[in-house]
Amino acid sequence: MALGRHAHEVRAVLEWCERREIGGLDARRVFAHCVELRRQGRTPATIRRRLAAIGASEVGVGHPGISVGLSPQMRGRLLNADASRASVLVLSDDSITRLGLWASVSETSALCWADPVAEMDAATMTVWDYALVWVSVPRGMDRYGAIPSFDALDDAVATALPIIGIYTGDLPLLVRLRLSEAGFRYAIPHSWISTNLHRLSELLTVADLPTRFHLETPLALRQRLGLSLSGRIATLLTPAAAFSREVWTSPVPQSQLPISRREIAHLRAIAVEKAGIPAPDFRRYATSTRRAPEAPEWGVVREVVRVSLGLESGSP
Repeated sequence: MALGRHAHEVRAVLEWCERREIGGLDARRVFAHCVELRRQGRTPATIRRRLAAIGASEVGVGHPGISVGLSPQMRGRLLNADASRASVLVLSDDSITRLGLWASVSETSALCWADPVAEMDAATMTVWDYALVWVSVPRGMDRYGAIPSFDALDDAVATALPIIGIYTGDLPLLVRLRLSEAGFRYAIPHSWISTNLHRLSELLTVADLPTRFHLETPLALRQRLGLSLSGRIATLLTPAAAFSREVWTSPVPQSQLPISRREIAHLRAIAVEKAGIPAPDFRRYATSTRRAPEAPEWGVVREVVRVSLGLESGSP
């Protein structure tokens, strides 16, 4: 690789890639790198030199050129954005919502990038001040299809990056628990976002989101729900999703459901051992010759899965 007059800048880029365990750059990562420079107080001149160095080297993946896939408009945003504004990553599988949020935030001269949830880049997420995530997009049976992608993230990402979940309709406590356990810090209804879109960037910049949108900790939510203080709901929902919707929503007797007794026993064991759903209070059986159950009742497991995934009882 011929570095020439860009040697210092290229080395800085390579060191950044090494710290984040990135093998190469594409447009999204170039943009994220420059966002981090702006957050560090670097000047537009520095960013211009860095872009030139990336374009003149072989660091970037894809077609050559100064932009490494960045359009002139995106480069202009990097150079002219208001450095005092919060930078925002928008993640949504709904393209209309994704474009609308991106356009609204960008119009305030703030730095913003938008991707589908499935394409989010965990390696660069922590360069942003906030992530806005549209969670109410169905994926399979799950009405909140974006949440599982965040269950898989390293806890360090959620610690460093305030993640805001945007949803439609009601948000049951079990879904709030899913969000909190996945690292989300806020849950905001779309109706409020729509009304306050014009000042969203300003509210994020001054960290002035209404306190009612702050998510409680997983421990607090588990306590409110009467669950064990350890465990994660996702450990039950993942195997539950392997069965048909009918298993969780049909009103027919258990014997007529398309699931075996062995599979039911397995799911009940996961519920108590990994998801923290307690068995019934043994005192109910204190004067009985029956052995106290060691796992939650099947009806309780079904209800937790149904509510957590946003399924309707009796739906086809």
